[in-house]
Amino acid sequence: MKQYAPENVRTIALVGHGGCGKTMTCETMLHFAGATVRLGTIESGTTASDYLPAEKERFISISASALHFEHGGNLVFLLDTPGYADFFGDVACCLRVCDAALIVVDATSGIEVGTAKVWALLKQAGIPCVFLVNKLDKENSDFFAVADSLTEVFGAQCIPVLLPKGKESSFSGVVNLLDAEAVESLQGEEAARAASLRVKLIESAAESDDSLLEKYLEGEELSREEILGGLKAAVKGRKLVPVLCGSAEKEVGVAEMVQIIETVLPSPAQGEPLTSADEQQQRNPDVNSPFSALVFKAVTDPYVGQLTYFRVLSGTLGRDSEIFNASKGQKEKCSHIYVLQGKTQIEVDAAGPGYIAAVAKLKSTTVGDSLSSPAEPIIYKGIRLPKPVVSMAVHPLTRGDDEKVSVGLSRLAEEDPTFRVIRNAETKELVVEGMGDLHLDIMMSRLKSKFKVEVNLSTPKVAYKETVTALGEGHEKHKKQTGGRGQYGEVFLRVEPKGLGEGYEFVNGIKGGVIPTNFVPAVEKGVVQAMAEGAQAGYPVVDVKVTVYFGSYHSVDSSEIAFKIAGAKAFRDGMSKAKPVLLEPTMIATVTVPAEYMGDIAGDLNGKRGKILGMEPVGNMQAVKAQVPQAEMFKYSSELRSRTGGRGSFEMEFSHYEQVPQQIAQKIIEAAKKKEED
Repeated sequence: MKQYAPENVRTIALVGHGGCGKTMTCETMLHFAGATVRLGTIESGTTASDYLPAEKERFISISASALHFEHGGNLVFLLDTPGYADFFGDVACCLRVCDAALIVVDATSGIEVGTAKVWALLKQAGIPCVFLVNKLDKENSDFFAVADSLTEVFGAQCIPVLLPKGKESSFSGVVNLLDAEAVESLQGEEAARAASLRVKLIESAAESDDSLLEKYLEGEELSREEILGGLKAAVKGRKLVPVLCGSAEKEVGVAEMVQIIETVLPSPAQGEPLTSADEQQQRNPDVNSPFSALVFKAVTDPYVGQLTYFRVLSGTLGRDSEIFNASKGQKEKCSHIYVLQGKTQIEVDAAGPGYIAAVAKLKSTTVGDSLSSPAEPIIYKGIRLPKPVVSMAVHPLTRGDDEKVSVGLSRLAEEDPTFRVIRNAETKELVVEGMGDLHLDIMMSRLKSKFKVEVNLSTPKVAYKETVTALGEGHEKHKKQTGGRGQYGEVFLRVEPKGLGEGYEFVNGIKGGVIPTNFVPAVEKGVVQAMAEGAQAGYPVVDVKVTVYFGSYHSVDSSEIAFKIAGAKAFRDGMSKAKPVLLEPTMIATVTVPAEYMGDIAGDLNGKRGKILGMEPVGNMQAVKAQVPQAEMFKYSSELRSRTGGRGSFEMEFSHYEQVPQQIAQKIIEAAKKKEED
């Protein structure tokens, strides 16, 4: 592969709702440009981007793929992203490193939740984008209805640039409104509509530049070069969002789509200077700047080991170079550089600005890290990833596989930053967190295939805590005589509540030496041990003040162990009289759904003992924020999708601990006692 200057490079992420046709859109572009010799299909499992066994089995994209093609003197990198919410982390990673995005919309379904979600991310990041209304060969497809809805929901800047010829089964091609001759060749209603939309395009081009606008308003005709120049500026500034049309499956509209990508979407050379995370350094996105890059993906290849994917932001990386991981402060060695065609690695001599490339066997580099030249390091802002919404406890199927499971899960977490592995110190469980049930199912399948271990998943234990709501007096006289030296220790103490989150406090209120000073620490050890074991249901005790104020000792039989036992039992006695309660972790959940589901979702959250905190519009969706007990949310991901037909999504984070209602607490306590008896 020859080297391309930054002005001839395009880096495009394909995004959209699941099933809209992103993968086939990539496939048709590759085939059109001659990057592949035949057109693959989803059904046959022969597409360049969906190459994982799980993707072929389920007929969906699970992981983002990097692709590329050369055409018209340009090098175009494509990032084919998953459309399902369970794998949205890959979307966030790819959007962080692209120059523009192609939002694919199903012509029969229109705007879906995934469409709105990626639009919001692109708008927030200021990334230029283009809509592709796909599947126009399908029955009940309607390009103009979808185009009108895009304008209504996302704004008047969404203007068609390609129009369909024919409809449904007769759909046979597209008309490019940038081609004056093609527009003039139309007849009747089609001609009038095309002419009107072409005027809108020219106006958008003129409005991007004062000199062009002045010329246009004076009635002068703009040249094709002036129109294209104005459109480039309008698209880059998101003042224009071109709406294209076609059928990826039938390869209709692909040539026109590639032409618009090459002529209208921005190149790295048009990018603004890149600023470091601390805003103290800048890099220009050109070949003359020092090398810098951002890592956005890591995969394990069976032949070359771990592959690290990155986007070159400035300068050029050559083979056999020494690079510096500025985020970790570690030097790395780059022996070979690859550009990717799905699972196929193509070695290149160098990678310049805009290139999506990969290197193998980096030792300390992970997703979100900044790479640079050792002499001039720079750290960029990392990648903001969605938070996991599903948690499951992991149990090895075979005894003795704990270590293999732990190592395998950790390796998988290195590849997928939205998959987390946590050893819960409170519940003593190994817990995995992910973006949904499907996400965790896929990761467990990968654990089995790659590391040869199988596990069962179960609902995690809730990390309840215990506390008190009143003052309670506790007493214990530990006296034991078994021949020889005995054991003796007597403790009186008070247990009282502290404020939520204020922690534990131990007060030595002993006067007159009724308990010798050297035995008081043993009393506290007993109290701390009893707090860890719990006094009601075996959960840790928090936010209490314990005051030891009286006791007695024996000059011969008293010992540290005796006072430790007495302290523990006195604490349990005191806590039982201090109106003990259970505390449960409470989460802040933000649920985003179409407006028609608002009442149903709010009612469901109330039914989960939730407290609605507020509602607000998010694009054409509504977001409900609520406080909900964690115990009610373990299966919420699948419940929400079922209730909203897959159109809802949610994020969740820990908020605070809150008292469990007495009726529910009693059931928890009874279950804990029954388990202890068993």
